[in-house]
Amino acid sequence: MENTSNRLRIIVIAVLVMITGSAIVLLAVGSKEPDSPLLSTGENSNDLRSFDSAEAQGVTRSTDPCNLVGRQDVEAELGVSVADPQSGYAENPLGERFCRFPSPSNSGEDLVLLSIVFNDAIDPALLNDGYNVTRMYEGRKVSPEMIQLIEDVGDDAFWGGTGTNLWNGLHILVHDIYVQVDVNSGDQAVDYQAARNLAIVALERLFGR
Repeated sequence: MENTSNRLRIIVIAVLVMITGSAIVLLAVGSKEPDSPLLSTGENSNDLRSFDSAEAQGVTRSTDPCNLVGRQDVEAELGVSVADPQSGYAENPLGERFCRFPSPSNSGEDLVLLSIVFNDAIDPALLNDGYNVTRMYEGRKVSPEMIQLIEDVGDDAFWGGTGTNLWNGLHILVHDIYVQVDVNSGDQAVDYQAARNLAIVALERLFGR
């Protein structure tokens, strides 16, 4: 009986999370105005690295993102110093893990935030109810006017511009995980390139490529 109650509680919490996210997305779609401009084709001309899940097999076990991307990786991409990374779990019932790289001068400002949701870490009751990384990813893939689809990385990906909303940053769905990378350099073209390359560093290390 106790296990049943706990599972019902988790499902209720997840539903509330989804409802809250949906409300935010509906408000965003209604406004039709992105918080920051998307990249133009001309800006997206750098030689960027790619990744696909063709060789990814089996279940991907939950891993601390700070074990996948390090301080040196971030500093090499941004060309500036960052503080030591901090890892943790997001406040949701999905087992979402994050690694934040704060500004050396402001511990409350994240220059880079990497988060990963693993199907393996989602409560079985939620998985049985049909909630998985794909549904979470699709829930943040808002109005086409506010995002830019990325066709050559992961199984599905989009760029939502720089900012702190759920759809901002680079979002990648690959195999059985969902990756989101937010970069705050002050230059959106730099943010996109750094987010993409850091995501690929994490994916290659996670899948042993």
